[in-house]
Amino acid sequence: MTDILESKSPLKRITYTPIEAAAATGRTRTRIFKAIKDKELTARKDGRSTLIETDELARWVRSLPTIGRNAGEPAETPRPSGDRNPRDHA
Repeated sequence: MTDILESKSPLKRITYTPIEAAAATGRTRTRIFKAIKDKELTARKDGRSTLIETDELARWVRSLPTIGRNAGEPAETPRPSGDRNPRDHA
């Protein structure tokens, strides 16, 4: 039997520590712990260690408010520079 550590394929990450979650999302460690405290983000405990599941971290990021266009809507197709909107010159 091949030892898992000798495997050539990378293992799929299933949890992050709060520090790793902060780095992965671009948020701070403090913000991650606040989200856990405010029950926005679910974490698991293993002894003193705090673990955040990958899917839960992605769900939390998707739950944050959006700005600009609504998520899921296609971006507006830019008009060629020669085209003018008649409302622009009313």
